[in-house]
Amino acid sequence: MRLAQLLEYGSRELAEAGVPEYRLDARLLLENCLGITRTQVFLKAQSEVDDPSQQRFLAFIERRKKREPVAYILGEQEFWSLPFHVPPAVLIPRPETEFLLDRVLALALPANIDRGALLDLCCGSGVIATVLARETGKEVVASDISSAAFYIQTIACVNCQYSTIIKSNHSSCKIFNIKNILFRCFNGSITFFGF
Repeated sequence: MRLAQLLEYGSRELAEAGVPEYRLDARLLLENCLGITRTQVFLKAQSEVDDPSQQRFLAFIERRKKREPVAYILGEQEFWSLPFHVPPAVLIPRPETEFLLDRVLALALPANIDRGALLDLCCGSGVIATVLARETGKEVVASDISSAAFYIQTIACVNCQYSTIIKSNHSSCKIFNIKNILFRCFNGSITFFGF
């Protein structure tokens, strides 16, 4: 089957299932299956798609028809113009969180940021801690109390290291696995200042 036909088929299947953004979702899933960009989808529209890629795409379409979010199907969500790993154990980063971070960075007093580490409680995937570390150049401590905390914080750590490598600055993000008491790991060793 040609790429354009496969994309049309996937879009039609999602539309018939009542998926609101069926064209966008089908394109994103197809891009991922083929490892190509949006532009390449259109440039290669008449190219034949190999059977394994077709089967993977159709499996993705079936998952999306059942309302599984695209970010969970792909295991990734863009946030702050960076790719972040998002397994089902974490919430998908939302545009509203980008707005919140934008406001925090705009309103934070530089003197406070310079005086201590930053703290992200209930860090989940670690996107807030990662962005704060990247944008301020300061150490950010991320902590979560979730029952899946170790797994979630492993993802947060991967996200933080990955984005630090992308920007390659000297900011750092420490991820702590905490059970029951969020502040137990600090033992007075880090001073935090509010905004």
